[in-house]
Amino acid sequence: MTIVTKPALQFSDHVPIKKQKFGQSHPRQVEFDNCILQLYADGLPFSFIERPSFKKMINVLNPNITVKTRTSYVKKLDKVFEREVSLFTIL
Repeated sequence: MTIVTKPALQFSDHVPIKKQKFGQSHPRQVEFDNCILQLYADGLPFSFIERPSFKKMINVLNPNITVKTRTSYVKKLDKVFEREVSLFTIL
């Protein structure tokens, strides 16, 4: 008679492995950042992204996403605005 045993549990079976955050140019991070700008365009204030509940929700949905500060998003919005204005002045 052969006795079959289960393999021993490993530490990684109980503790989730921390994922690497996406880089700034990763397509998913860029898409997320653009969605934040769209939410602002739809009337939500940038301050909502700094709320713990928002950060927790994003971490649950995708722990690889980095929620930047509102200052970072304002700077990004300024760059988008400057680019759009420069395109308009060329016409």
